Amino acid sequence: TAKRQLKQFTLRQLYDEKKVTVLVLRRGNRVMLEPPDQEQVNDGDTLVVAGLDEHLRAFAEWHAPDQPVGPFGFENKETAA
Repeated sequence: TAKRQLKQFTLRQLYDEKKVTVLVLRRGNRVMLEPPDQEQVNDGDTLVVAGLDEHLRAFAEWHAPDQPVGPFGFENKETAA
């Protein structure tokens, strides 16, 4: 199953639609603690998300159903379509 595109989302949209909160966003060597809601997700970003277990599982299954998810997030390695 293909990954769903995270780069279409702002962090606020992830919360509104998937019920997960991005606590940390790592982009290259830059780490953003409590990134702003309007921040757009980019290819290669690493997200640390929080939420209810059911929302976290649903989010992981939605984004990358075949990819194991670690306790602190997963890397968004999308390729351009």
